[in-house]
Amino acid sequence: QREQEEGAVYYYHKETRLTRWDKPEKHIMAALESRLKESKESSDRAIRDRKLANQREKDLLLERERVIDENKSVIADLLRQWQESPRGDVLSFVALLRTLPVVLPADMLEISYQHAASKGLFDSLLQLSSDVAPTEIKKAYLKVIRLIHPDKVPPDLAIESKALLEGVFIVLQEKYDLYRKANDIG
Repeated sequence: QREQEEGAVYYYHKETRLTRWDKPEKHIMAALESRLKESKESSDRAIRDRKLANQREKDLLLERERVIDENKSVIADLLRQWQESPRGDVLSFVALLRTLPVVLPADMLEISYQHAASKGLFDSLLQLSSDVAPTEIKKAYLKVIRLIHPDKVPPDLAIESKALLEGVFIVLQEKYDLYRKANDIG
């Protein structure tokens, strides 16, 4: 209850900031208070759930970083071995595409063979040779990238496999840029 300068009385609710000239009935105020309490409890529950979800996400990211740090040297060795021929020279882009199934993690290969878009992809990669037209190599590259792109990798794949695929993706991207410039591919 508030009083104006002229002496008129009005009623003001602190939380809703509603004002009235006549005094509200008790059952109306009780219903309003009940709805406000339910709304506050609901928003508190939603905030608590959001905080828990954020904490779980943060824990997953920390676990992912820990696993990646533990396997960083193993992944780097695998990528280095994949990029070098048995004689020690660096493989060409086409040779990297051809030998891709060697470096891909087993769980990714299994998923790829079941995936309709990648059926026959690895067989076609094995048939690539250095005298194939650059446009055919570009098509093969785009199919591979579509399969191993970090945003397209299945979420249930192991963290180590995801990290390895990310490394393979980066290597292929860098090598393709060099190949594209050397062969004037648009």
